[in-house]
Amino acid sequence: MRKFCVICALLFAVASPIRAQTGIAGRWRAVWLPPAGAPQEFTLDLKVDDGAVSGTALGAPIREGRVDATSIVLKTVSLNRAQEATLTGQLSGDWLLFSAVGFVPVPTHFIARRDTLGALTGSVSDAAVVQPLMKRANVPGLSIAIIQDFKIVSTLAYGVADVETSAPVTTDTLFQAASISKAVAAMASLKAVQEGRFALDQNINTILKSWKVPDSAFTAEHPVTPRMLMSHTSGMGDYNGVGYSPGAPLPNVPQLLEGVRPPSNQPGVRLERPPFTAFKYSGGGAMTEQLALTDAVGKPFAQIAHE
Repeated sequence: MRKFCVICALLFAVASPIRAQTGIAGRWRAVWLPPAGAPQEFTLDLKVDDGAVSGTALGAPIREGRVDATSIVLKTVSLNRAQEATLTGQLSGDWLLFSAVGFVPVPTHFIARRDTLGALTGSVSDAAVVQPLMKRANVPGLSIAIIQDFKIVSTLAYGVADVETSAPVTTDTLFQAASISKAVAAMASLKAVQEGRFALDQNINTILKSWKVPDSAFTAEHPVTPRMLMSHTSGMGDYNGVGYSPGAPLPNVPQLLEGVRPPSNQPGVRLERPPFTAFKYSGGGAMTEQLALTDAVGKPFAQIAHE
Protein backbone atom coordinates (compact mmCIF):
# COMPACT_ATOMS: atom_id res chain seq x y z
CA MET A 1 0.00 0.00 0.00
CA ARG A 2 1.72 3.17 -1.21
CA LYS A 3 -0.37 5.67 0.69
CA PHE A 4 -3.02 5.66 3.32
CA CYS A 5 -4.37 9.18 3.63
CA VAL A 6 -7.51 9.85 5.62
CA ILE A 7 -9.54 12.99 6.25
CA CYS A 8 -10.95 11.81 9.57
CA ALA A 9 -8.58 13.96 11.60
CA LEU A 10 -9.49 17.06 9.62
CA LEU A 11 -13.19 16.30 9.94
CA PHE A 12 -12.68 15.93 13.67
CA ALA A 13 -10.87 19.24 13.78
CA VAL A 14 -13.62 21.01 11.89
CA ALA A 15 -16.43 19.38 13.88
CA SER A 16 -14.83 19.69 17.32
CA PRO A 17 -13.53 23.21 17.98
CA ILE A 18 -13.03 24.44 21.52
CA ARG A 19 -16.51 25.07 22.86
CA ALA A 20 -16.15 28.69 23.85
CA GLN A 21 -19.81 29.28 23.05
CA THR A 22 -22.57 28.11 25.34
CA GLY A 23 -26.30 28.61 25.48
CA ILE A 24 -28.79 29.11 22.68
CA ALA A 25 -27.49 32.38 21.21
CA GLY A 26 -25.46 32.22 18.02
CA ARG A 27 -25.60 30.91 14.47
CA TRP A 28 -26.83 27.38 13.82
CA ARG A 29 -26.76 25.27 10.66
CA ALA A 30 -29.66 22.87 10.26
CA VAL A 31 -30.45 20.04 7.86
CA TRP A 32 -33.88 18.49 7.50
CA LEU A 33 -34.12 15.06 5.87
CA PRO A 34 -37.58 14.59 4.36
CA PRO A 35 -39.03 11.09 3.95
CA ALA A 36 -38.64 11.64 0.20
CA GLY A 37 -36.69 14.20 -1.76
CA ALA A 38 -33.47 16.12 -1.28
CA PRO A 39 -32.23 17.35 2.13
CA GLN A 40 -33.23 20.92 3.01
CA GLU A 41 -30.54 23.12 4.56
CA PHE A 42 -31.18 26.36 6.44
CA THR A 43 -29.73 28.52 9.19
CA LEU A 44 -30.87 29.86 12.54
CA ASP A 45 -29.44 33.15 13.87
CA LEU A 46 -30.53 33.45 17.47
CA LYS A 47 -30.22 36.30 19.95
CA VAL A 48 -31.26 36.03 23.59
CA ASP A 49 -32.27 38.89 25.87
CA ASP A 50 -33.58 37.99 29.34
CA GLY A 51 -35.21 34.79 28.12
CA ALA A 52 -36.68 36.28 24.94
CA VAL A 53 -35.32 34.94 21.65
CA SER A 54 -35.12 37.00 18.47
CA GLY A 55 -33.27 36.71 15.19
CA THR A 56 -34.01 34.77 12.02
CA ALA A 57 -34.99 31.23 11.11
CA LEU A 58 -35.28 29.93 7.55
CA GLY A 59 -34.24 33.43 6.44
CA ALA A 60 -37.34 34.99 8.04
CA PRO A 61 -37.63 36.95 11.31
CA ILE A 62 -38.56 34.97 14.40
CA ARG A 63 -42.03 36.17 15.36
CA GLU A 64 -41.82 35.05 18.96
CA GLY A 65 -39.33 33.03 20.95
CA ARG A 66 -38.42 32.09 24.47
CA VAL A 67 -35.71 30.05 26.15
CA ASP A 68 -35.66 28.34 29.54
CA ALA A 69 -32.23 26.91 30.41
CA THR A 70 -31.66 24.39 27.61
CA SER A 71 -35.17 24.42 26.11
CA ILE A 72 -36.29 26.78 23.34
CA VAL A 73 -39.60 27.48 21.58
CA LEU A 74 -39.68 29.53 18.37
CA LYS A 75 -42.59 30.86 16.34
CA THR A 76 -41.53 31.30 12.75
CA VAL A 77 -42.67 30.34 9.25
CA SER A 78 -43.04 26.99 7.54
CA LEU A 79 -40.49 25.68 5.08
CA ASN A 80 -42.53 27.06 2.17
CA ARG A 81 -43.36 30.24 4.17
CA ALA A 82 -47.08 29.58 3.75
CA GLN A 83 -48.01 29.40 7.43
CA GLU A 84 -46.70 29.71 10.97
CA ALA A 85 -44.47 26.99 12.39
CA THR A 86 -43.64 26.17 16.00
CA LEU A 87 -40.16 24.81 16.64
CA THR A 88 -39.50 23.23 20.04
CA GLY A 89 -35.84 22.50 20.68
CA GLN A 90 -33.54 21.02 23.29
CA LEU A 91 -29.90 22.03 23.62
CA SER A 92 -27.33 19.21 23.85
CA GLY A 93 -23.79 20.56 23.73
CA ASP A 94 -23.31 22.11 20.29
CA TRP A 95 -26.53 20.58 18.97
CA LEU A 96 -30.17 21.67 18.99
CA LEU A 97 -32.73 18.92 18.46
CA PHE A 98 -36.06 20.26 17.24
CA SER A 99 -39.55 18.90 16.94
CA ALA A 100 -41.58 21.02 14.57
CA VAL A 101 -45.28 21.55 13.95
CA GLY A 102 -46.31 23.51 10.86
CA PHE A 103 -42.78 23.38 9.45
CA VAL A 104 -44.08 20.90 6.86
CA PRO A 105 -47.61 19.47 6.55
CA VAL A 106 -46.87 16.75 9.14
CA PRO A 107 -45.02 16.93 12.50
CA THR A 108 -41.31 16.36 11.98
CA HIS A 109 -37.86 16.62 13.56
CA PHE A 110 -34.56 18.13 12.55
CA ILE A 111 -31.14 18.81 14.03
CA ALA A 112 -29.08 22.03 14.06
CA ARG A 113 -25.38 22.33 14.84
CA ARG A 114 -23.70 25.40 16.27
CA ASP A 115 -21.78 27.15 13.50
CA THR A 116 -18.56 28.05 15.30
CA LEU A 117 -16.56 28.23 12.08
CA GLY A 118 -18.99 30.15 9.89
CA ALA A 119 -16.46 32.85 9.07
CA LEU A 120 -13.66 30.43 8.22
CA THR A 121 -12.43 30.64 4.63
CA GLY A 122 -9.46 29.22 2.80
CA SER A 123 -8.06 25.98 1.44
CA VAL A 124 -6.83 22.79 3.09
CA SER A 125 -3.60 23.35 1.16
CA ASP A 126 -3.03 26.51 3.22
CA ALA A 127 -1.22 25.76 6.47
CA ALA A 128 -2.51 29.05 7.90
CA VAL A 129 -6.03 27.61 7.66
CA VAL A 130 -5.40 24.02 8.80
CA GLN A 131 -2.91 24.52 11.63
CA PRO A 132 -5.17 26.76 13.76
CA LEU A 133 -7.91 24.13 13.45
CA MET A 134 -5.49 21.45 14.60
CA LYS A 135 -4.45 23.56 17.59
CA ARG A 136 -8.05 24.27 18.60
CA ALA A 137 -8.97 20.58 18.46
CA ASN A 138 -5.67 19.32 19.92
CA VAL A 139 -4.91 17.20 16.86
CA PRO A 140 -1.12 16.69 16.64
CA GLY A 141 -1.02 15.45 13.06
CA LEU A 142 -3.21 14.68 10.09
CA SER A 143 -3.10 13.59 6.48
CA ILE A 144 -5.49 14.80 3.78
CA ALA A 145 -6.40 13.17 0.48
CA ILE A 146 -8.35 15.11 -2.14
CA ILE A 147 -10.33 12.80 -4.41
CA GLN A 148 -11.75 13.78 -7.78
CA ASP A 149 -13.39 11.42 -10.26
CA PHE A 150 -12.56 8.46 -7.99
CA LYS A 151 -8.82 9.26 -8.07
CA ILE A 152 -6.52 10.82 -5.50
CA VAL A 153 -5.41 14.09 -7.10
CA SER A 154 -3.60 15.65 -4.15
CA THR A 155 -2.23 14.65 -0.75
CA LEU A 156 -1.21 16.89 2.12
CA ALA A 157 0.34 16.29 5.53
CA TYR A 158 0.53 18.44 8.66
CA GLY A 159 1.93 18.11 12.15
CA VAL A 160 3.69 15.24 13.86
CA ALA A 161 3.09 11.50 13.80
CA ASP A 162 4.81 10.99 17.18
CA VAL A 163 4.58 13.66 19.86
CA GLU A 164 7.56 12.18 21.73
CA THR A 165 10.02 12.08 18.84
CA SER A 166 8.41 14.90 16.80
CA ALA A 167 8.57 12.68 13.72
CA PRO A 168 6.56 14.56 11.07
CA VAL A 169 3.46 13.28 9.33
CA THR A 170 4.10 12.56 5.66
CA THR A 171 1.73 11.49 2.90
CA ASP A 172 3.01 7.93 3.46
CA THR A 173 2.23 7.90 7.20
CA LEU A 174 -0.23 5.15 8.14
CA PHE A 175 -3.28 6.24 10.16
CA GLN A 176 -5.74 4.00 11.94
CA ALA A 177 -8.88 4.01 9.81
CA ALA A 178 -11.64 4.21 12.40
CA SER A 179 -15.39 4.50 11.79
CA ILE A 180 -14.91 4.67 8.02
CA SER A 181 -17.91 2.38 7.45
CA LYS A 182 -20.40 4.78 9.08
CA ALA A 183 -20.71 7.12 6.10
CA VAL A 184 -20.82 4.15 3.71
CA ALA A 185 -23.54 2.49 5.80
CA ALA A 186 -25.58 5.70 5.82
CA MET A 187 -25.36 6.03 2.04
CA ALA A 188 -26.24 2.35 1.55
CA SER A 189 -29.16 2.74 3.97
CA LEU A 190 -30.50 5.75 2.07
CA LYS A 191 -30.23 3.71 -1.13
CA ALA A 192 -32.25 0.94 0.55
CA VAL A 193 -34.86 3.52 1.60
CA GLN A 194 -34.99 4.75 -1.98
CA GLU A 195 -35.60 1.17 -3.11
CA GLY A 196 -38.46 0.84 -0.62
CA ARG A 197 -36.84 -1.81 1.59
CA PHE A 198 -37.61 0.21 4.73
CA ALA A 199 -38.44 3.78 5.77
CA LEU A 200 -36.32 6.32 7.63
CA ASP A 201 -38.88 6.65 10.43
CA GLN A 202 -39.79 2.96 10.68
CA ASN A 203 -39.43 1.08 13.96
CA ILE A 204 -36.00 -0.53 13.65
CA ASN A 205 -37.26 -3.74 15.29
CA THR A 206 -39.62 -4.27 12.35
CA ILE A 207 -36.55 -4.27 10.07
CA LEU A 208 -34.13 -6.28 12.22
CA LYS A 209 -34.37 -10.07 11.94
CA SER A 210 -31.22 -11.46 13.58
CA TRP A 211 -31.36 -9.25 16.71
CA LYS A 212 -33.78 -6.81 18.31
CA VAL A 213 -33.30 -3.59 20.26
CA PRO A 214 -34.50 -4.57 23.76
CA ASP A 215 -37.77 -2.94 24.80
CA SER A 216 -37.44 -0.62 27.78
CA ALA A 217 -39.01 2.40 29.42
CA PHE A 218 -36.94 4.52 27.01
CA THR A 219 -38.89 3.23 24.01
CA ALA A 220 -42.33 3.53 25.62
CA GLU A 221 -43.19 6.72 23.72
CA HIS A 222 -41.12 6.35 20.57
CA PRO A 223 -39.19 3.47 19.00
CA VAL A 224 -35.68 3.69 17.59
CA THR A 225 -35.64 4.42 13.84
CA PRO A 226 -33.00 4.33 11.06
CA ARG A 227 -33.02 8.14 10.95
CA MET A 228 -32.07 8.26 14.63
CA LEU A 229 -29.35 5.64 14.25
CA MET A 230 -27.76 7.51 11.34
CA SER A 231 -27.87 10.87 13.16
CA HIS A 232 -26.57 9.52 16.52
CA THR A 233 -29.80 10.54 18.28
CA SER A 234 -31.22 7.07 18.98
CA GLY A 235 -30.22 7.11 22.65
CA MET A 236 -27.96 4.08 22.19
CA GLY A 237 -24.64 3.94 23.97
CA ASP A 238 -21.29 3.80 22.24
CA TYR A 239 -19.52 0.49 21.73
CA ASN A 240 -15.91 0.83 22.85
CA GLY A 241 -14.52 -2.38 21.40
CA VAL A 242 -10.96 -3.24 22.37
CA GLY A 243 -10.26 -5.64 19.49
CA TYR A 244 -9.29 -9.30 19.50
CA SER A 245 -5.96 -11.12 19.54
CA PRO A 246 -4.88 -12.98 16.39
CA GLY A 247 -6.50 -16.41 16.37
CA ALA A 248 -9.11 -15.51 18.99
CA PRO A 249 -12.74 -16.48 18.24
CA LEU A 250 -14.57 -13.55 16.67
CA PRO A 251 -18.19 -12.73 17.54
CA ASN A 252 -20.73 -11.90 14.88
CA VAL A 253 -22.67 -8.62 14.95
CA PRO A 254 -25.71 -9.95 16.90
CA GLN A 255 -23.34 -11.40 19.51
CA LEU A 256 -21.55 -8.05 19.78
CA LEU A 257 -24.80 -6.14 20.19
CA GLU A 258 -26.13 -8.60 22.77
CA GLY A 259 -22.80 -8.87 24.60
CA VAL A 260 -22.59 -12.68 24.42
CA ARG A 261 -19.47 -13.72 26.34
CA PRO A 262 -17.59 -15.50 24.93
CA PRO A 263 -16.85 -14.76 22.13
CA SER A 264 -17.61 -11.03 22.70
CA ASN A 265 -15.28 -9.27 25.13
CA GLN A 266 -17.62 -6.29 25.74
CA PRO A 267 -21.07 -5.80 27.28
CA GLY A 268 -24.00 -5.42 24.94
CA VAL A 269 -25.30 -2.22 23.41
CA ARG A 270 -28.31 -0.72 25.19
CA LEU A 271 -30.34 2.48 25.21
CA GLU A 272 -29.08 5.09 27.67
CA ARG A 273 -31.86 7.66 27.19
CA PRO A 274 -35.14 8.05 25.28
CA PRO A 275 -34.73 8.33 21.51
CA PHE A 276 -34.25 11.80 20.00
CA THR A 277 -33.63 13.60 23.28
CA ALA A 278 -29.89 14.21 22.84
CA PHE A 279 -27.03 13.79 20.41
CA LYS A 280 -24.24 11.40 21.37
CA TYR A 281 -21.83 9.57 19.12
CA SER A 282 -22.83 5.93 19.08
CA GLY A 283 -20.80 3.15 17.53
CA GLY A 284 -23.42 0.74 18.84
CA GLY A 285 -26.09 2.64 16.96
CA ALA A 286 -24.09 2.40 13.74
CA MET A 287 -23.67 -1.35 14.26
CA THR A 288 -27.43 -1.67 14.70
CA GLU A 289 -28.04 0.31 11.52
CA GLN A 290 -25.63 -1.90 9.54
CA LEU A 291 -27.26 -5.05 10.88
CA ALA A 292 -30.72 -3.77 9.92
CA LEU A 293 -29.41 -2.99 6.44
CA THR A 294 -28.00 -6.50 5.96
CA ASP A 295 -31.16 -8.08 7.37
CA ALA A 296 -33.35 -6.04 5.01
CA VAL A 297 -31.25 -6.55 1.88
CA GLY A 298 -30.21 -10.13 2.64
CA LYS A 299 -26.55 -9.69 1.69
CA PRO A 300 -23.30 -9.17 3.63
CA PHE A 301 -22.46 -5.56 4.40
CA ALA A 302 -19.27 -5.63 2.29
CA GLN A 303 -21.22 -6.78 -0.75
CA ILE A 304 -23.92 -4.13 -0.22
CA ALA A 305 -21.26 -1.42 0.09
CA HIS A 306 -19.44 -2.62 -3.02
CA GLU A 307 -22.61 -2.68 -5.07
